[in-house]
Amino acid sequence: MPAPPDTPRKKSDPTRQDEAVRDVSAEVERLVTERLQELQIENKALRREVARLQHTETILRESEEKYRLIADFTYDWEEWTDPRGSYVYVSPSSERITGYSAADLTADPMIQRIIHPEDWNAWKEHVKEFHSNRTDPGNIDFRVVTKSGDIRWISHYCQPVYSTDGVFLGRRGSNREITERKQAEGALETAYAELDDRVRERTAELSSVNTQLHVEIEERKRAEEALRSTSDYLESLINYANAPIIVWDSDQTITRFNNAFERLTEYTAGEVIGQKLDLLFPEDTRDESIAKIQRSQTEHWESIEIPILRKDGDIRIALWNSANMYDEKGDLLATIAQGQDITKRKQAEKALQRHTDELIRLNRKLDEAHREANMYLDIMTHDVRNANNVSGMYADLLVELLAGDQWLYARKLRDSIGRSSEILRNVATIRRLQQESNSPIPVNLDVVIKEEIGNFPGVSIQYDSRRVDVLADGLLPVIFTNLLGNAVKFGGPDVEIAIRVEEPDGKVLISVEDTGPGVPDEMKEKLFHRFERGVRQGKGEGLGLYICRTLVERYGGRIWVEDQVPGHPEEGAAFRFTLRKAE
Repeated sequence: MPAPPDTPRKKSDPTRQDEAVRDVSAEVERLVTERLQELQIENKALRREVARLQHTETILRESEEKYRLIADFTYDWEEWTDPRGSYVYVSPSSERITGYSAADLTADPMIQRIIHPEDWNAWKEHVKEFHSNRTDPGNIDFRVVTKSGDIRWISHYCQPVYSTDGVFLGRRGSNREITERKQAEGALETAYAELDDRVRERTAELSSVNTQLHVEIEERKRAEEALRSTSDYLESLINYANAPIIVWDSDQTITRFNNAFERLTEYTAGEVIGQKLDLLFPEDTRDESIAKIQRSQTEHWESIEIPILRKDGDIRIALWNSANMYDEKGDLLATIAQGQDITKRKQAEKALQRHTDELIRLNRKLDEAHREANMYLDIMTHDVRNANNVSGMYADLLVELLAGDQWLYARKLRDSIGRSSEILRNVATIRRLQQESNSPIPVNLDVVIKEEIGNFPGVSIQYDSRRVDVLADGLLPVIFTNLLGNAVKFGGPDVEIAIRVEEPDGKVLISVEDTGPGVPDEMKEKLFHRFERGVRQGKGEGLGLYICRTLVERYGGRIWVEDQVPGHPEEGAAFRFTLRKAE
């Protein structure tokens, strides 16, 4: 607002105004200089911090890449599932075992689809038990159906995972394919069963060996440090794996040595890391083991047995698998190997081999004894048959020349010689049964029956010819020889015999019926047993019907005896047996 006209205006002093401006400019310049110096100091500090963070990021990235390589190149199918059961991590080896990639398994919860239907309930029970008890490790063997439809056995081990503040983070699992081991166990069980049948006195010892082959002692150790980051998780993945794991570089210097390997060798990781790999091999097999290691530099090393020297001097046999890790240029970075202690299995295999050798030796001695016994039996049969022939001729002559009591004695002598010859024939037939094991072939039953009827002239035998082929062999006539001979022997010269052939239900039923004294009910079940005597008037040595039963069963049929007139055993017997019809 302008001053009143009557008010005088003050005149400004230019000198004082210039001094004030200079003072303000000097102060501003000082403040700017101080602020620039502060900004320069802060800028240097920020640059140092950025450099430190970049260096830390590089170290973490390299560390994460190293542990990722180790985890991804494990031979077993490793996994981590969260508390809800969803996959957090699946190792690429899952595709080698199941045919499904890690991406397939993590993107789609297909565990229910790949587990064998017969093992699904056991798997659900295992998961339920694990979530109800989050402190102890778990183990289960189950089958999976691979993407190609194959069935493989998996041995699954798992244990809970916790953070440092005790929060449950899920389940860490390790899956190893054990198909060959299961097949080996099945083969061993079959071998034991066969050995048990042949040599019963060895049952207890072989069973003990078999049990040892089925027993696996796996130590469990749960993680004491929770997984806070990917690096921590991958570190624990190796350290707490159930299988021994070792890593060495291209110079065969040990760089990793997990807890399971410490238990196997009694060495601590600190004692072996930085040492050469040959520290773990016995001196006498060291060169051979090193040669196998060198071959693994250019190829996968799978299922190789290598002796391991423990710290206490004991030697363990380990079955190892390995894989090489390469950098982006294709140069070898390291080799990771994991194994299984099979010392007890190898000991059991050696014990089994010793027992097998012993059984072979005993079997050879048994064969020699059997051949020697057969030789003596052949000699005895030949000599007795010759003596019977000579004795039979003299007995026939005495029967013709003598009369009265002397004739009766001569007749009994001739009958006794005849029974002796019959026994020799039966023994020869039994030996043929034991020595011949040919498969049944088509045989014309009608021809066999007619030829056997011709061997009993003067005997009343009724038979309605019926052509049918049955499965049998060259011993089929022996059945009719014994059945017809028994009917004549026990029925006397006036016995009447009928042979009938029927074809019910695709089988062939043959009946040999006679009008003799029959078979008492209490003897019908015992009649076909070896050396059963006194059945029909006390005659016979009990071998003929035993031979009949053996032959019929050999041809796939069965034989029995009934009354010719049901309910009246004294009015005759009906021997019936079945045979398979030849197509």
